[in-house]
Amino acid sequence: MSKNYIIFGASQGLGDAFVKGLPSSGDTVWIVSRSEPSSLKLDDGVHRIWLKIDLSSQSHIPYMIEALGDKTIDVLIYNVGLWEKRGFEDDYSFDHDQPEDIAHLINVNVTSTITYIQALLPNVRKSKNGKIIVVGSTAGLDHTNLPQVSFVASKFGLRGIVNALREHVRKDKISV
Repeated sequence: MSKNYIIFGASQGLGDAFVKGLPSSGDTVWIVSRSEPSSLKLDDGVHRIWLKIDLSSQSHIPYMIEALGDKTIDVLIYNVGLWEKRGFEDDYSFDHDQPEDIAHLINVNVTSTITYIQALLPNVRKSKNGKIIVVGSTAGLDHTNLPQVSFVASKFGLRGIVNALREHVRKDKISV
C-alpha cells in the first residue's frame, strides 16, 4: 500500500536523506524547501513533488494547501531550523544578535512549525495511521551549556509544541 509523505526542510542534509530513504516505490512525497532539491532527479518509483516555500512567511500556507488539495498525508516530517548568523563561530555573542534576526529565527523555528502543521492536520487526519515527526535538536534539552539563546529557546520550544500537539491529536489516533 502506497504512502503519502510531506517533508519540510528537505532539499539538503537530514531532510534530503529522509526524502531519499523513507519513501518506497509507488509512494508520493511532497518536498518543502526554498531551493530545488536534487532528489527530484531520482528514478526510483517514488513520485516527488517540490513545493517551493519559504517558511519565514505564513503567506505560503494557501499555496501548500492548494497543492495538496484533499490528499491524505500519512507521514508529516518537520525538519527545519535556523540558527543565529554567527551562532557557531568562536567569537559568537548573544549581545550582538539583532532584534530582527532573533524575531526571524523564532518565526521560522517556532511560529512556522505551529502554523504549517496546523494547516495540514485535515490531511493527516485522513490517514489510518497518521504520523507527525518534528525533528528537534539536543540544543533543546536541559543543561546543554550552549550560549545561542534564540536557537536554544526555539528548540526548547519545539518540545512544548510536540507535547501539546500530541495531546491535541490523541483523539485522532495520530502519533506525534
